[in-house]
Amino acid sequence: MSVMKIGYKGKNYELGFTRNTVVAMERQGFDINEIGSKPMTMIPLFWSGAFAAYNKGIKRSLIDEIYENMRNKAGLIEALTELYAETLNTLTDEPDEDKGNATWEIVR
Repeated sequence: MSVMKIGYKGKNYELGFTRNTVVAMERQGFDINEIGSKPMTMIPLFWSGAFAAYNKGIKRSLIDEIYENMRNKAGLIEALTELYAETLNTLTDEPDEDKGNATWEIVR
């Protein structure tokens, strides 16, 4: 999966999502469809969720500080949305032909 790399105060961070971090975000109330209607709630959840997969132990205060200092926040949210969608697509992507040996059928 893709990651976003950002730098802040001489330190580099990788942001992205995994199935586990998306589940954790959803349990906290995150809904990507509500970013426009509840931005004060959803954007901070989205932003902090993007740190969860690759930045263990980072403090929420630092995550918030980094966001406050980011430029082009609209572009940032758009890029994070693409990373998020990529993770969601892993639920419905077809496996490689070599590994796709599970089958299903409806039996009446």
